[in-house]
Amino acid sequence: MQSNKNEKVPGFVEPGSFIKKMDQILDTLHNHHQPMNEILFAEVQASAEYIVQFALSIAKLSSTMEGCENINSEVMSACRNIVSELESLKISLVRSHDNQNCYSEVKLGREVVGDFVEILEQTVNSALLSMIIKAYTLVHLPLDKLILSVNLGQDDDVVEKLVQEFDKNTDVVFQIAHLSTLCCTDKKRSQAINSALNFMETLEKEIVPASLRIRPNVNSDRVEEKNHLRCLRQLWKFEVESLEESLMGIVDPTAFCLLAEREITSCSKVLKNSAYTQNSMFLREELMKISKISKSVVDFAWKIELDKQKNGTFSEDNQ
Repeated sequence: MQSNKNEKVPGFVEPGSFIKKMDQILDTLHNHHQPMNEILFAEVQASAEYIVQFALSIAKLSSTMEGCENINSEVMSACRNIVSELESLKISLVRSHDNQNCYSEVKLGREVVGDFVEILEQTVNSALLSMIIKAYTLVHLPLDKLILSVNLGQDDDVVEKLVQEFDKNTDVVFQIAHLSTLCCTDKKRSQAINSALNFMETLEKEIVPASLRIRPNVNSDRVEEKNHLRCLRQLWKFEVESLEESLMGIVDPTAFCLLAEREITSCSKVLKNSAYTQNSMFLREELMKISKISKSVVDFAWKIELDKQKNGTFSEDNQ
């Protein structure tokens, strides 16, 4: 629990850096007025290495999350395609020195690399959005389970497992939020996300020990400990919701609704297949997921409709 959750992913610090690198490499590849040569190829390769490494960070994080196996494979496939096509472009560029007829191969090669870069961008954005939906749907649940378990006086092994689950969940929440800032060019929102993360990191160091101190004791009613935990819990909930609100402010509403629909369908299938089980807690959690995601979809649907109305009004005013 002493690890730094908000530790930046190596090489990825500046907010919006992924978007900037994407724009840079696509502008270079699509600018056919600038002939491809070794110097330009080196610039393209450097930018490609950055976005591939970033994408691999997304893939690595998704591999730790339940239900994200397809994300990992999709991102890895997109990365392999870029690496392969860059190598083909390099070979064509070398050939063009001795054979001017290879110029068309170079032109086609840079177009193919550009296409796969765009595919990677779409894959990364979808992957990150899917992980946001999964991680933040029941974001408060791990802590609630831990507090309830301690309060009921359950075995140390049960409590320790819940502490680890809370630790893992917090780690995922922090990493997703940090990676999201690298896909956001809005400095104010990125700053709000980082501020929330820094405060949450401080709270996390206190909230687990505070949760463990409310364990029932025949010699004490633990009133002070419970009041202290209640205060920390409220602060934690406020910061998590503030973080989630900032993240929701940078996602594309339409893309969110499409991916949320898939997640709701997936949860509904799980719920239907498990309807006759005796695990009431599991069924309750699945229902909570569907309810939370559906509410977010409705909120975004209203936002899309309001944006359409504003745009329509703006257009009419300018006619």
